[in-house]
Amino acid sequence: MGADIEQDVYWKSAQTLSRILKESIRVSPDNTVATRSIVRCNKKEIGHSMSGRPNKRFPVRRVKALPLVIAGALLASCATMPTAKLSTAAALAKAGEVAASQMQRNVTISSASLDLFVKAVAFNDGFNATPAAAGSTTLIANVKVIQGNLVQYENLLQSLSSAYSAMDDLAEYGASTDLDSAVSNLASDTETFSKKVGKEITIPADVTKGLQESGNVVVGSVQTGKVIKASAQIESILEKIVAILSEPTVRSAITPIQPQLQGVVGQAAFILYTQGVYTYRPILDELGAPLGLESSSNADAIVRSNKRVEAGLAGVVNQTVNSQIASATEAYDQGLAALRALEQQHKKLQSGEAITLQNLSDIVANLRALAQVSAPPTTGIAK
Repeated sequence: MGADIEQDVYWKSAQTLSRILKESIRVSPDNTVATRSIVRCNKKEIGHSMSGRPNKRFPVRRVKALPLVIAGALLASCATMPTAKLSTAAALAKAGEVAASQMQRNVTISSASLDLFVKAVAFNDGFNATPAAAGSTTLIANVKVIQGNLVQYENLLQSLSSAYSAMDDLAEYGASTDLDSAVSNLASDTETFSKKVGKEITIPADVTKGLQESGNVVVGSVQTGKVIKASAQIESILEKIVAILSEPTVRSAITPIQPQLQGVVGQAAFILYTQGVYTYRPILDELGAPLGLESSSNADAIVRSNKRVEAGLAGVVNQTVNSQIASATEAYDQGLAALRALEQQHKKLQSGEAITLQNLSDIVANLRALAQVSAPPTTGIAK
C-alpha cells in the first residue's frame, strides 16, 4: 500500500488499541495493575477512533513498531460474544423501550381526541346560540384537567423510554454515560406525575445514583453488574408507577369521561351533514366494500330524503366516536398491563431466571390496534 494509506492504517489501529487497553486495565486497591477480560467494545467509540487522525499523543515513530497483525488480533476481541445475561438485559431493554414508546403514542392520540371534542362542544354551543353554556364550560374545564394529566403522563413515558434506551446501550456497548441522567429524569417525572394526579410520592435518592463510579465505558463483569443495577433501579421506579396507575381515581384522572363525551362529536358531525357540509359517502363505501358495492353520485340526496337511512348512518358515526373514546380507556388498561409485565421481567433478570417477552409483545400489539381505532384521521399523528 502507499505510504499515506499505510500511515493512516497504523494511526487508526494505534488509536483504537489505545482505547481498548485503557478499558482492559484496572488498578487494584494496593496499586498493582491487573488486566480484565474484554467482553465487548463501545461501537460508538470504535467508530470515532477509526476515523481519527494523527495527534501529538501518538507520534508515528511509536506506531510503526506495532505489527498490524497484533493490532488486528486485539481489535478482534471487540467481536467477543456477550454474556447470556447481557443479551437478556438488552432484549428486555429493547422491549421496554418499544412498549413505553407505543404507550406514549396512545397517550398523544388520546389528547388529540380530546382537542377534537373541545372543538365539537364549541361548535354545538355556537350553532345552538348558547355560547359558554354553564354545562359546556364545566365539561371543557374537566377535559382540560385530563389533558394536563396526560401531558405529565406522556413526559413520564418519554423518560421511561429513554431509560430503557440507555440501559440497552449499557448492555450492548458498555456505554453508561446517559444512564444516570435517564434514571434521574424518570424518577423526577414520576414524582411530578404523582403530584399532578393527587398521589404524591418521593423516589429515594439511592435509586438514582451510583452507575458512573467505574467510568463511561465498561466491560466484563463490571458491565454486567451495572446492567443488573440499572435494571433494579428502573424496576424500583416501575413498581411505584404501577401502584399509582392502579388507583381508580388516577385512571379517571387521565381517561376520557365517557358518559359526557359520547355523542358530542357525533352531534356536531350530524349537524354539519344536515347543512350539506359533509357527505356520508365514505361510510357508505366502507359498508359496501366487502360486497364490491360503492355509493352513487347522488347518494347524499337519497340519504337526506330518507330519515331512517339518515338515522342509521348517524348511528354509525356515533358508534365510531364512542369506540374512539372507549379505546383510550382500554389503552390505559393495556399500558398498565405492559408496565406490570416489565416489572416482572426485571425481577427475573435480576434473579437469573429466563425472561419471557411474548405477553408484553401481545400487549404492545393491542396498543397499536387501539391507536388505529382512536387516532382522529386528520391529526397527522403516526399510528
